[in-house]
Amino acid sequence: GPRPLLADLEANGAQLCEVLSDPASRADIQSKLASIGRQYNALQKKLDLKKAEIEGSLRDGRQFEASCAKTLGWLSDELGSLTERLLISAIRDVLEQQLAHHEPIYRDVLAREHEVIMLLNKGREMLSRNTKGDTRSLQRDLDKIQQSWDKLRKEAVDRQTRLQTCKEHCRKYYNALESFLPWLRQAEDKIDLLRPQSFEKKHIEKQLKELQTFRNEVWKKSGEYENTKSLGDTFVSSCDIDKDVVKNE
Repeated sequence: GPRPLLADLEANGAQLCEVLSDPASRADIQSKLASIGRQYNALQKKLDLKKAEIEGSLRDGRQFEASCAKTLGWLSDELGSLTERLLISAIRDVLEQQLAHHEPIYRDVLAREHEVIMLLNKGREMLSRNTKGDTRSLQRDLDKIQQSWDKLRKEAVDRQTRLQTCKEHCRKYYNALESFLPWLRQAEDKIDLLRPQSFEKKHIEKQLKELQTFRNEVWKKSGEYENTKSLGDTFVSSCDIDKDVVKNE
């Protein structure tokens, strides 16, 4: 290799200096040998740096390939768990269970977003640096990660949004219903009491007055009834299954 050649050159130079009697000639040879030594050391340093750069690039490449494989595996598993269409139930307890099941998946997906974006950016940086090698395999992996990620993120967010929307409609409907039902039960009891008990004029007049009062009360409550019914319709329309449970209430 180059080092033995340089050693031979230095040895020959030293021997030449020993036989030369002219100090200027000796100094010239020693100066040239020193210059060659510096050039060699500089070249060796460049080679060492290049070697370290290549080794680092190979190591980065292997680590990146492993990260790509791991990420693709995770994306595939998550997408596999979301293949079935989400049919949101109008039954309160079931809806709560559906939300409790999906929310951790949604949070995990969003928590991994930064990691996926960093991986994609790293891959694009590697592509831009590698202008000579075959980059088709890397490009394929990046495209697949991007497509799978976009699909997974959209599905996770869409499901969470639908479930949260249904939960909010459910909350508003049942709050209104629980406020309206006690009055409705009392009104039903009152209707039973308003049945004619006597055909005497004074009794009939009293009952007519009570009936008019009751009708006024019902009229005042009609807005609350319509609001409760509207909230129920909105809730039912946002769900996919078990709608009859709400409709029959």
